[in-house]
Amino acid sequence: MKVLFWNIGEPLSNRKLELIKKAISGEHPDIFCIAEGSPKKKDCENLVNFFAENGYYCYYSPLFCQRTDLKLSYTTYNEYGLKIFVQEKRLIKEEFSFPYERMNGRIVVVKTYIKFIPTTFIFLHCKSKGGSRKSTEDQHAYLMKLRDMIDKNVGKITDNTVDPENMGKKERVIIIGDFNIEPWESAFNNKHYLITSFYRNHNLMKQRKKQSNSIFFNPSAEFIFKTDIENLGGTYYTDNNEWALFDFILFDTKDGEVKYNIITEFDDNSELLNKDKNIKKSFLNDGLDHLPIVAEINNEI
Repeated sequence: MKVLFWNIGEPLSNRKLELIKKAISGEHPDIFCIAEGSPKKKDCENLVNFFAENGYYCYYSPLFCQRTDLKLSYTTYNEYGLKIFVQEKRLIKEEFSFPYERMNGRIVVVKTYIKFIPTTFIFLHCKSKGGSRKSTEDQHAYLMKLRDMIDKNVGKITDNTVDPENMGKKERVIIIGDFNIEPWESAFNNKHYLITSFYRNHNLMKQRKKQSNSIFFNPSAEFIFKTDIENLGGTYYTDNNEWALFDFILFDTKDGEVKYNIITEFDDNSELLNKDKNIKKSFLNDGLDHLPIVAEINNEI
């Protein structure tokens, strides 16, 4: 299964829609999650219609606040709510319902199967640091909501259609999105939030410890360290704040591996990242401040 996440920034433009179309045709993601790009309801409607025209079903959007049947805790449109689209509706184990959302649509659960194993995706767009150099109290409160989402929505495998060898194990959980926090910050090594690592060797050593909670691995830092793309310094860039590594995936390596990539260009040579080795700023093209990330997931260890 292939999943693509992209914070396209504000506002929504025709060029950004063109780039999304290139992402669809080049990557063919099974699930495509968009953050931002919807400051107005009309923008969100345009995104939903655009994905429908390209063969995708809308699993969740901020427009769901208008649906009384969902009995959500909010009825006000949230421009920062996620937009999640699925290529084939049959991939979804369960339709969206109110337990699968937190923070007015900034955390959303999608339940599916990967090779018959129940898998819970948690997509997110964490609150901004607001200019702070370190993670903030607001962000920590957000991570508490994320922890609650994991605890409430990831249980034991009881489905008798699953391979009997996996019965009784925990569902696989994969977290992906814009965390607005660097992988090495203390919030990502805290039993109240998440226990993570961004070096594979550290992950292997952490896995030796018997803990009730999952130990998540973040492949993004090693990807940046090893890349031969000289201008790639992270997933987020502005001339004021420069590079940061905010968009990534977290997964438990006990459950299987993930092939991870930061997309810098599409097959038709549309470059998202300016690769001129002489430039000193303005590394991203087309008004972007985030690069898309893509993950291919299986259940083979």
